[in-house]
Amino acid sequence: MTQPKEIIRSKRKTIALVVNNQAELIVKAPFEASDAVIYETISRKQRWIDEKQHIVKTFFEKYPDSVFEVGESHMYLGNLYMLDYADVESVVIDGNRLILPLKEKNEAKHILIEWYHAQATDVVFKRVQYYADLMGATYYSINLSDAKARWGSCGAKQTININWRAVMCPLFVIDYIAIHELSHIQYKNHSREFWKRVETIMPDYREAQEWLNQNSRLVSIY
Repeated sequence: MTQPKEIIRSKRKTIALVVNNQAELIVKAPFEASDAVIYETISRKQRWIDEKQHIVKTFFEKYPDSVFEVGESHMYLGNLYMLDYADVESVVIDGNRLILPLKEKNEAKHILIEWYHAQATDVVFKRVQYYADLMGATYYSINLSDAKARWGSCGAKQTININWRAVMCPLFVIDYIAIHELSHIQYKNHSREFWKRVETIMPDYREAQEWLNQNSRLVSIY
C-alpha cells in the first residue's frame, strides 16, 4: 500500500487523495478522521493511486525540461512539432517542424513563449467569444494568465482568465476550458447544476478532462 508523503488535516468534511507532480501521495482529511479510516481509504483507492502515479511519472518523461535544441518536441494545438532553426524572421510551422529564427537562437525560449502568447490571443480568445455568444454569457474581459496550477479561472467581475499554454492543447480541449470558465459566470462553484450546464454545451466534456489529466505537465511547462 502506498504510504502518504503528507497528511493534511483541516475542517473539511471528506478525505481527498492527491498525487502531486512528484508522484507523491498527499492526503487531505478532516480533523476527526482516524489514521485507520485514512489508510482504509488509501487501500480502497490503491488502483487509482497506482494509475495516477504512473501518469504523473509519464508526464515528466513526455515533457522534460526544454533546452531548445534541434529535434526537441513542442506541442501546438495538440500536435507535436520538432524544433528547428533556419534563416527566418519569425516562428514558422513547416510540416512537422516548428522553425525559429537562427539569428535569435540564444533567445529561443523567449521567442517561442511570445509566439505561443500571440497564437493564444488569436485562437483561444476566438473560442471563448464563440462560446460566450452560444451560451449567452456576458464577460467583462478575457486575459491570458501564467498560472502554473490551473488552466483557467473566472473572476468575481466576470473576468475570464485562460492559461496561455492552453494553445498547446487540441481545439476540443480549448473549447472545454472556455466552456468551463464561461459556465462559472452563472455558477460560481462546481455544483451539479454547473456540470449540467457544461454537459449541455459539450456532451463529451469528460474526454477533454481526460486529455488534461493525461497531459497535466503542460500547465507548468516553460
